[in-house]
Amino acid sequence: MSTKSVLIVGSICCCFACGDDDDDDVSQPPICSPVVPCGGDIVGTWDVQSFCLPQDAAEIALAEALPPACDDAFVSADATPSAVSMVYNTDGTVGMSGVVNLHNEYRFTEACLAALSPETPNLSAACDSVIAGSFSGIQFEDPDVWELDCVESGGACECDGTAAVDVSSTGTYTVAGNAITTGDASAAYCISGEQLTLQAPAFGGDAVAQRRVTQPR
Repeated sequence: MSTKSVLIVGSICCCFACGDDDDDDVSQPPICSPVVPCGGDIVGTWDVQSFCLPQDAAEIALAEALPPACDDAFVSADATPSAVSMVYNTDGTVGMSGVVNLHNEYRFTEACLAALSPETPNLSAACDSVIAGSFSGIQFEDPDVWELDCVESGGACECDGTAAVDVSSTGTYTVAGNAITTGDASAAYCISGEQLTLQAPAFGGDAVAQRRVTQPR
């Protein structure tokens, strides 16, 4: 069975875009391109290098939707795989291993925090509450995985949310035409030359993920 390397350009609902090991310029587009399905031989080991996230990744990491006053709170989101690989076996079984490190940036303005908690007297008090993890309006979907570090700066509470997600799993898969089904999720995919593009629900959410995988030359 062959070994390939995956460059998944940057979820919790995410779009994965990948290229090859020798690529020096790995950019992360704001929106991942849709997969054009063409099928191909998926059997082998695929080493994930990077992947792209959708524009709303930082937002959907939170347990509840924020009010309109917080529409500008979601600055950015990125994810970096650490020794992540996928193995598609000839017997129809599939395994995934490794860790994905997530990093979301937020900027909660005074107006946003006031809309979430009108009783909080000022920005400093609100930001202190966010930093302490006791601000009820800002909670992650999986608080045991995420950590939030914040500072008060420029009239806002600026925060970095980080999480290390173990994506190890095993299961079965089937291929029909240009689609691969794993569990309940069916994904369009395409292997063209040295690249595989796979569109599928990402870990932690129900958006699509786009993966591009590079085979060794």
